[in-house]
Amino acid sequence: MPASSIGPVDLRPGLTADKFRNEYANRKPVVIPGGAKRLAAACEWTLDSLRRAASGAVVQVKKTGDVAARGGRSPSSSWAGVPLPVLMPGLRSYFTYVS
Repeated sequence: MPASSIGPVDLRPGLTADKFRNEYANRKPVVIPGGAKRLAAACEWTLDSLRRAASGAVVQVKKTGDVAARGGRSPSSSWAGVPLPVLMPGLRSYFTYVS
């Protein structure tokens, strides 16, 4: 489903698995605050563990050009391989935001 056609998204704290299957699965998006608290990504993964596990990884990042630098033309974009350690400072602020 394209993002532009999603419309409003329900916020359902404490949504049970049965209610999720009956009301939302394969029908419409829903935000379940705290719904991922027990997943490994939320409990066990840290930036330090990510750094140890994947310090040699290269991540494909979509880079968008600066419109003003090209005289106001629409942005161009391309993909570039960026070493994971280069992205770590930005990830730290993201992890702080979502925690």
